[in-house]
Amino acid sequence: MSDIDGLLYQENIAKEELDHALHYQYLFWKKRANMIWFKDGDRNVVFFHVAVKRIHNSSGIHRLRIDNEVIEHPKLIEDQILDFYKNLYVESISNV
Repeated sequence: MSDIDGLLYQENIAKEELDHALHYQYLFWKKRANMIWFKDGDRNVVFFHVAVKRIHNSSGIHRLRIDNEVIEHPKLIEDQILDFYKNLYVESISNV
């Protein structure tokens, strides 16, 4: 084996050892990140759940004003909306 072949062989061994060390370093940091997340949890979860609840609670009709009368009962609101659209479509069909 010539000196060049010996140097190339040593270089290949050094590259393999470096790849091996980098792989173990990657695994170390990956495991550490998972441990930190497991310990601390995802702090944003509460924030997003609160935001979704707020959107869910605010989406909808909680109060309806008809002829200066405010209706807050959900069943009465539903009835008024249904009556409005039934009358709207009856009028549009009769105008055709």
